[in-house]
Amino acid sequence: MIETSKRVEKIEEFRVMDLLRRANELAASGKDIIHMEIGEPGFRVFEPVVIRGIKAIQDGMSAYTEAQGILSLRESISNFYYKEFGVKVSADRVFVTTGASGALLMLTALLLDHDENLLITDPGYPCSRNYLYAFSSDPVLVPVGTQTGYKLTSSLVESHWNSSTKGVLISSPSNPTGAIYSSGELGELSETIKAKNGFLLVDEVYQGFTYKPLVSSTVLSVEQDAFVVNSFSKFFGMTGWRIGWIVAPESVRKDLLKLAQNFFICAPSIAQHAALDALTSDALIAANSHVEEFRVRRDFLVKALRDLGFFIHGSPLGAFYIYARLPKKAPRSKDFCLQFLESEYVAVTPGYDFGKYDADHHVRFSFTQNLSRLEVAIERLSRFSRSWK
Repeated sequence: MIETSKRVEKIEEFRVMDLLRRANELAASGKDIIHMEIGEPGFRVFEPVVIRGIKAIQDGMSAYTEAQGILSLRESISNFYYKEFGVKVSADRVFVTTGASGALLMLTALLLDHDENLLITDPGYPCSRNYLYAFSSDPVLVPVGTQTGYKLTSSLVESHWNSSTKGVLISSPSNPTGAIYSSGELGELSETIKAKNGFLLVDEVYQGFTYKPLVSSTVLSVEQDAFVVNSFSKFFGMTGWRIGWIVAPESVRKDLLKLAQNFFICAPSIAQHAALDALTSDALIAANSHVEEFRVRRDFLVKALRDLGFFIHGSPLGAFYIYARLPKKAPRSKDFCLQFLESEYVAVTPGYDFGKYDADHHVRFSFTQNLSRLEVAIERLSRFSRSWK
């Protein structure tokens, strides 16, 4: 037996991927699976993006790029912030990355040393804490519930900050709850963290999936020294292209560049060239056209789940998930998801994938399937619910 590192022992499985594997096995055996477990937007990539990618291959644009990303894409991202939010971001502060995952890995290595910690919401995106374990630093899971709208507050930061804390990671919109931080909340958090000489890192991967009356925003509107992670995966539907970005303060550019050079050499070159057509006005209009459809799905699913006894604290304001508390007599989270998949062929994600706080009583439903499929899922859930009523 080969002895592996202690850090890898701490890293937990991304359990939703195990569910996906089992769902795919059942599908291969002929079962009609409804996928409500993974964050796959489910719409086709904007056609000019595909054409640009094909042309990049045909033109031999598959060589290494500079580690920070091709300048034209970084400039497009810079322009995106100015056109969409009125925020000036120099292209020198933009790093194109191998998805948001590569971005979070780089920032963990940049900002945290051995045994230092980062405050993270519980529930929250599961991989974030595992990135920290990979670099022998620690997540401090801060329970957030309905009292704060599943959001971190300045008082919670104050009460959980300790001598080893370096900063705070939040998501807006969030996975799994769909919570969104207002500009006022972001400003207050930023001031609290700066007073402690810490940093604020905001995952904005679901930016754009914001439901009226709210509009999409960025922390950079209130704090230019925040670290921002974003991606072409969700709003633009480019999940498998593995292309994301960081906006970082100018002061860390040289150090971040060293990490980019050593960790990845560069983000996928073809995806970089294709992404140039994802930030055009036409592409943004096409991406925005999906949001209303997702809102209709959200409204249907929230009502249907409540009618079946699930508790949902307000309709999610962003992203495309519903984090629902299970009915009292339902099986607990893990058993619920396994039984629902095996008996009714619907895959949903157990709450314990997202942390520890009240996790066994929650599941996450993704509403990336079209409305007719969601209706079938609810019919199956209604039938499944008879087993515990």
